[in-house]
Amino acid sequence: MKHTFEIGEKDFLIDGKPTVLRCGEMHYCRIPRPYWRHRLQMLKAMGCNMVATYDFWNLHEPTPGRWNFAGMADLAAYIKQAQEEGLWVMLRPGPYVCAEWELGGIPWWLLKTPDIKLRTQDPRYMSAVAKYVARLATEVRPLLVTNGGPILMVQVENEYGSYGKDKEYILAVKKLWERAGVNVPLFTADGPSQLWNGSRTDTFCGVNGGVGSLKELRRFRPSGPLIVTEYYPGWLSHWGEPFPKVGTPGIVRDVTTMLAEKTSFNLYVAHGGTSFGLWAGANYPKFAPDTTSYDYNAPIPEAGGVTEKFLAIRDAIGKATGEALPPIPKPIPTIALPRIRFEESARLLEHLPKPVLDSKPRTLESYDCALGAILYRTMLPPGEAATLSLTGIHDIAQVTVGGERLGTLNRRDGESHTVSVPPRHDSRPLDILVEALGRINYGGGLHDRKGLAGEILLDGKPLTAPWQVFPLPLEAAPTGLRYQLQDFAGPSYYRATITLTQTGDTYLDMRGWKRGMVWVNGQHLGRYWSIGPQQTLYCPGCWLKEGVNEIVVLAWEEPRQAALSGLTEPILDDLRPDALPAQPHRKRGQNLSLVSLAPTWEGTLPDGGALQSITFPTPVPGRYLCLESLSNYKGDAFATLAELTVLGENGKPLRARVIYASSEETDSEDGKSDNVLDGNPNTHWHTAYSSGEQNHPHHLVVDIGSEQLLTGVKLLPRQGDPAPNGRIKRARFYVRRDGFPGI
Repeated sequence: MKHTFEIGEKDFLIDGKPTVLRCGEMHYCRIPRPYWRHRLQMLKAMGCNMVATYDFWNLHEPTPGRWNFAGMADLAAYIKQAQEEGLWVMLRPGPYVCAEWELGGIPWWLLKTPDIKLRTQDPRYMSAVAKYVARLATEVRPLLVTNGGPILMVQVENEYGSYGKDKEYILAVKKLWERAGVNVPLFTADGPSQLWNGSRTDTFCGVNGGVGSLKELRRFRPSGPLIVTEYYPGWLSHWGEPFPKVGTPGIVRDVTTMLAEKTSFNLYVAHGGTSFGLWAGANYPKFAPDTTSYDYNAPIPEAGGVTEKFLAIRDAIGKATGEALPPIPKPIPTIALPRIRFEESARLLEHLPKPVLDSKPRTLESYDCALGAILYRTMLPPGEAATLSLTGIHDIAQVTVGGERLGTLNRRDGESHTVSVPPRHDSRPLDILVEALGRINYGGGLHDRKGLAGEILLDGKPLTAPWQVFPLPLEAAPTGLRYQLQDFAGPSYYRATITLTQTGDTYLDMRGWKRGMVWVNGQHLGRYWSIGPQQTLYCPGCWLKEGVNEIVVLAWEEPRQAALSGLTEPILDDLRPDALPAQPHRKRGQNLSLVSLAPTWEGTLPDGGALQSITFPTPVPGRYLCLESLSNYKGDAFATLAELTVLGENGKPLRARVIYASSEETDSEDGKSDNVLDGNPNTHWHTAYSSGEQNHPHHLVVDIGSEQLLTGVKLLPRQGDPAPNGRIKRARFYVRRDGFPGI
């Protein structure tokens, strides 16, 4: 049966009937294909009438002109299953999607062009985008609602206002979809402070965030139905950071409110699944690689089970709509695996490909390698003790001289490092083995080339010796390895088998290992890293078999124990002490002084959770901005803030990074000051309390990178209802061309 879909003055109309879109997002390629139907049924049982999914360009076009729509990449089959389960579809095909996915879904091979400008009208980029749109359209055109399919809406780009403000670029991408025959409503989605740069008044748009973001959406778009295109019932995880948790009561309250007010929504994500293989991305400006698990603290967890959050949302939707919801599907069986010892191993450095000879180290992309690692090798001449300096480390480098490991350098601690090299009585080989984590998927660091992206200096002088370069692609399972019954020092593969009489989902316990990746029966489960918070890797039962199963582990460092077991529950919230931040945003001896400085703006902020806009009396040139919190609405000692956006000329949002916070809570909750720049309305900066309260004033200083004309700020107070702790009442803002005194 063919249906109609329209966007009316007040409502979404399906077959002419006003309809609230109760959407939940989950991504086909983060779910094993045999489980698609189960997850779609779970979504329907939770009360959703629509599923949203990104489409991932780099998954479908791994190299120029070679297309992949098979297996877990078969988007059309996923959409057809959604229709069979009675779900409408919101398609979000980019070309950029973010999604905590490698390069935000943009293909790595575009970075082989040194000066290409992604997400712009650069003809080289747009030519590739046009081919992608044309090819994808052949997959999805028959599935549009206008052709009898379930796809009601298609998104153009994603959160572009956080990246740029060229609305002609958005129009150009929109026209590509129109020319490709995509004749359903096209729309954009931006955060509340990004709408004015990323969305167009002639194109329908939604807002990402919480209920408090809707006022800004209505201000930007005075008519048409309201939709929260990304409502966050959870949040993403980074290696080395606490596992975020979003409380159920606030979600239920917001879902109930949205349904009562006939506001449509998309739960991002209803089910996250897993970034199998090497597809997990990273965030910026401080490099923060995403975990393999995309559990997201979502209502439907990584393996598709039932949570208290799922049941609460199901109950809220059922009560609000009066609908009899479908029964909850039976869970996928789980199994435990006994302790498996790995007695065979093979050294990585004994299985290198033929080297490329080069005059200097270049990035991974320069050697036509997509994902994995790269080894740079040269000879150091005899000499005294020296200092080796490396810049542009993307992302983890092991440095050895003559087989002796001198250090492991981690981009999480900065991109520039030095290593002490001992005296050499003869020439010694220098090896720099660089593991590439996911490319940045959000923000200004998108052009994230891997390997060594900077200089290598020995006592301040460039190393000009000829180099042997070994690109090491690691997407596919290793083959042809010469395993031996012994352990090796240094990066190695470990192999074991286990015989099963029954299969089921399990979680490989990687707590005895340090960092690496795992394949089971040739399927790439993803990366593990002992710093946490994720300590298990999800192994779907559909990838196991009765009989002999092979497990291969790549270990970048020698494991504490070359063994693992399979658990029936995941471990996603075990952050190891050595992963905690080495230093907060206030270093020893720093004491900000604002004495004798005149504020640029001073006043009382409005109460409530709505987005707030502050315009300075006159534009002020400067590079540094300081927020001073003088009091809050509860009259206690704390300050909190969800989002801070610095505005330049014509209200343009400027990229910034936190360089100082007088106080931040990182022990009892994730209240770090970086949260004000993460684009998530559900996280916030919270001043310290577990180590002793500090009273007002509280200070936060950000650096926008260069001197610009600053015109104001946008603030999103801490979200929640009733009024949560710390919402700032009286405040001042200061702008400086040079740094602030005392820091």
